[in-house]
Amino acid sequence: FFFSSRRRHTRYIGDWSSDVCSSDLLKPWRAFAKYGGRGAMPSHQTVFGVPMHANPYMVNEIFRKELGFGEGLTISDCNDIGTLVDYRVAYNRSDAAARALNGGVDQDLQCGDETYTFENIQAALDAGSLQLETLQTAVRHVLTAKFAVGLFDNPYETPYNDTDPAPYRAVSREAAEQSSVLLKNDGVLPLANPNWEKTAVVGWLATDDAYYALTGPYSSLGATIETYYNTTFRGLGARYSEGAHPEQPANVTMINEAVSLAQASDQTILIVGDSLNTCGEWIDRSDLNVPGGQLALLEAMVAAEVKNIIMVVVSGRPMTFGTNNTLLDGVSAMLWVGRPGEAASSALLNILTGAVNPSGKLQAPWVKTVGHIWSGAAPFQQEVVGKWVYYQKSTPDPDGRVYDSYVFDDNGVADPLFHFGFGLSYTTFAVGNMKVLPYNAQAQTVTVMYDVTNTGTRAGAEVTQVYLIDPIGSPVVRPWKRLAQFSKEYLAPGAATTVSVVLGFDDIALTSLDMKSMVIARGQYTVRVGTSAHDDQLAGYFVVY
Repeated sequence: FFFSSRRRHTRYIGDWSSDVCSSDLLKPWRAFAKYGGRGAMPSHQTVFGVPMHANPYMVNEIFRKELGFGEGLTISDCNDIGTLVDYRVAYNRSDAAARALNGGVDQDLQCGDETYTFENIQAALDAGSLQLETLQTAVRHVLTAKFAVGLFDNPYETPYNDTDPAPYRAVSREAAEQSSVLLKNDGVLPLANPNWEKTAVVGWLATDDAYYALTGPYSSLGATIETYYNTTFRGLGARYSEGAHPEQPANVTMINEAVSLAQASDQTILIVGDSLNTCGEWIDRSDLNVPGGQLALLEAMVAAEVKNIIMVVVSGRPMTFGTNNTLLDGVSAMLWVGRPGEAASSALLNILTGAVNPSGKLQAPWVKTVGHIWSGAAPFQQEVVGKWVYYQKSTPDPDGRVYDSYVFDDNGVADPLFHFGFGLSYTTFAVGNMKVLPYNAQAQTVTVMYDVTNTGTRAGAEVTQVYLIDPIGSPVVRPWKRLAQFSKEYLAPGAATTVSVVLGFDDIALTSLDMKSMVIARGQYTVRVGTSAHDDQLAGYFVVY
């Protein structure tokens, strides 16, 4: 686990204040410690200029004491204790070992570059830079974790002989189904009694060679990976053409073959996105367009007016689709599946045929172009102040938010391509009758109630989202709004339910002026409820006196 999500070994691009640290990045770690988390991994980078692997303030004072992680086990990331020498913080590996142990890092994940060795630790003890009591504390944390999982009860027994049992595969399939996000649908989905022999499956990502793209890096070889074509669609009678490869330039012959197959089909399942080598650790890109020859393939299909293109996007990050993303106009449906895992193919088939109604929501906004990153388009918690509001060029969101004018190019105003929390369904929902009860000062809670109704003809689930806009007068510039809670309701056609969401201290509190604690500030808080950060039409408020 990581204490934050800053870029590895680099300084953060933008304002990463104490307020952001306390209010946003540490919030999940408060919950992690509160509910008994026992193991964590300090992140690669520096925090307030101090490497996390030699940061006693963040690990010992904040994480262990303030957040309550206490006697839990911390393990370094690969060779990151030795990296203290590269940071020029430590003189040598013995000094690095001392600094890491003093900084609360109990165990060294050694990837062929050892720092916590007998020799290095003994040298640190002899030099006085490490005290025996500190070393014993780290040993206690390690042994406590090992006893807790029973390693000393049966030290030579392999605890898991079957790494791919049926219940695990069922969970994997359900996770892929529920996390897939339907981004566009002009009515082609779900497929009703499709003629599979008149269905084209196009894209390298449908092949057996793409199994790692489906699971992502650091995945186990012990599981059987369902690939799209050979596992499922070949057996149904669908026809296949590669069309393009994410790691290779466009091949005109391959593209023409794929377009010809698609033109002769009733529908085309176009599977595009990232391979393991275009998205993963150590693999940043300067361009968010679908990589390799895939953009040219999509352009050719749209130019040929191929009907019923169902585009499935396999990726670990948002993607773009050429200038202004106008190619999406030629796509009938678009489904983002992320890294869908070992049950990718069965999950996709269930969604395409309507056996499963998609209910996933985007966990991050999708920008229109790579140049919009860190503009008004992302992150959704943009701090909007001063002239950025005065000179705005976009149409305001329903909540009044505007997008800055300092980005202008062929891709237009820097509002998102797809907003945070967005995701479609095969049915429709209505959210209404919102009530915000008065603030309970004793419990430090607020209850928000609203009705959710399935107004469509299919059973489905909707993820409603509760956002907060902080009071005017906060001493710290706050986000335009922030996600406070969410709730997922499963409803039959025509069914309705009343949702009651309780916002607690961690949901409401802000960083104090001295940046040392979390407090609930006085003033009027605006509550907005909806189905995405953009579609949150319901509004109410509560006052803290």
